[in-house]
Amino acid sequence: MQQQIGPYSSAQYFRALSILCIALIAGVTLFSCISIFLFAMGKTQYALPGEAQVFAIVALSLACICLFAGITLYKKRMLEAKELSLLSEKLNAYRAALILFYALLEGPALFSVISFFETGELKLFLLTGAEVLLMILYFPNKQRVIKALYLSSQEEMIINDPDGVIE
Repeated sequence: MQQQIGPYSSAQYFRALSILCIALIAGVTLFSCISIFLFAMGKTQYALPGEAQVFAIVALSLACICLFAGITLYKKRMLEAKELSLLSEKLNAYRAALILFYALLEGPALFSVISFFETGELKLFLLTGAEVLLMILYFPNKQRVIKALYLSSQEEMIINDPDGVIE
């Protein structure tokens, strides 16, 4: 059961969505920075050399599987969201799809950082960087939402007006 707090403005919706996405990106970035700092300080002990290859294969496989699942589920949810009648329902469906997509990118990114921390292989940060880049590329903005949901001209006017009430 969904709770509706009440009508909110377009600016409030996009501010909240931006904060959420920035927090998810910042979490991976901060964890990566801490891991690199500990690596530079020599505070870690590494697994056996053969384990580095295993971690790399698992990290790459996990990243590919989650990316495929994320894109597939995101597209499926966008098709379902287009069919909804109320703008607020469409925007809530968009937010849910975006959170799911970000989560499916964030998991493998965090695993890559942990794998780096265990092995000391800097190459594993390429996966983390690619996943963070995808999160940035899918960062929500008004034009992306309008295009993804195929909003009507009336809905588009509400989205483009910062004081537009989303009901």
